[in-house]
Amino acid sequence: MQASLHIDARHELAEGPVWHNNTLYWVNITEGRLYRHDAETDTLSHFDLESSALGVALPAKDDWWWTARERDCAWLHEPTGRIVPMEHPIPDLPPAHRFNDGYTGPDGHPWVGSAALADTRETASLYRSDDSGALHVALPGITLSNGLGWSPDNTRFYYVDSLAHPSDQQSPNPARVPARWQCSGRSQHRRRWTRLARHLGRFGRVTDSWENR
Repeated sequence: MQASLHIDARHELAEGPVWHNNTLYWVNITEGRLYRHDAETDTLSHFDLESSALGVALPAKDDWWWTARERDCAWLHEPTGRIVPMEHPIPDLPPAHRFNDGYTGPDGHPWVGSAALADTRETASLYRSDDSGALHVALPGITLSNGLGWSPDNTRFYYVDSLAHPSDQQSPNPARVPARWQCSGRSQHRRRWTRLARHLGRFGRVTDSWENR
């Protein structure tokens, strides 16, 4: 497989691509913007989420998007660009943490993780939204939440902690990073699926219909 340039858009930290209504969307996290590329017209546009960071944007009903900004969540109405901050309880993130990456679960509820940004370890979490919109901790002890996905039959949940390793000074084997987790049920049963070498860097993941990851 060989990658080629599809859209010439320069970003500092682009993540979270979503195909929706024959249109490609993604976020530039550090810019706090949701980008949109229309495949039919080859036009590029963006929405400013009025935040210094945007961790994830997920399509919802009636042209609304569920978004996790730097430290809170908000609805975005795509046709008008209207932004409506959510009034539901949002976890009190520790200082120097922000939301990072997410996905819609098989039950239609958003999942979103957080990231520790100040050299702290295992102080971030993975959250799941309930029917009211409130977020609840699904997995604690995370450092950099990334790469969510489910098996085709929705019985297994795969998840990446991109920095799941001790610091260089403490690690007996600094090449053993990061970790991919495989969970079952409501995430109480968690096991480490694999580690990748440090030189491979941070990464996300995707699961196809044959459950290749």
